[in-house]
Amino acid sequence: MPLRFYDRAGLHVVATDRYRMAVARARVVGHDGSRVQVVVPSPLVDAMRALSDGQGPVRLSVDDDRVTLEAGDRQAAGQYLDHDFPDYRRLLPTPGERRALVEVAAFRKALETGPVHAGEAGAPDLGVLRLENDGTVTLCTDSDDDPNRIAVNCEFLLNALTAGAPDRLSLEFGAPTAPIAIRRPDDEGASSILMPVRLDG
Repeated sequence: MPLRFYDRAGLHVVATDRYRMAVARARVVGHDGSRVQVVVPSPLVDAMRALSDGQGPVRLSVDDDRVTLEAGDRQAAGQYLDHDFPDYRRLLPTPGERRALVEVAAFRKALETGPVHAGEAGAPDLGVLRLENDGTVTLCTDSDDDPNRIAVNCEFLLNALTAGAPDRLSLEFGAPTAPIAIRRPDDEGASSILMPVRLDG
């Protein structure tokens, strides 16, 4: 469920489906009031995204129980949800030492063509990752039983690569059961986390 709120520090956008979470921020001009925080339903967020190419300015307003995004002479508006959103900042991993800087195009190709751990019927395919001592990330085969390997949903990781940056992304690893943090090296305010998947055995 996406969350949008803005204050004098800028606009923060957070979305999660419990298995992954993405965070981004943007500069705000003209807002000098108190912090506003709303939960926006996904269909309305999709309509807002369709209005803008991400290049020009837009106007976001919250009035009564409605939120509106205007881009030029077009707008998308609807009711926001009367729900609280968890404090996502507690969930964000602190920058770790186990980090790899990956070339997005090459890493995407490795995920699309390399070994996968096939799930049961209806379950997603998994990419099983290992951070090597030289700072590179490799895909493990089913015969690899390294205890430090981390399994993730391949589709979710590919989505994160697409949304992240065109050239390079930083992947940060913790314990095999800890989320993987995916960050843009040029923007500390843009990141995502991806929950690992438990491997049987």
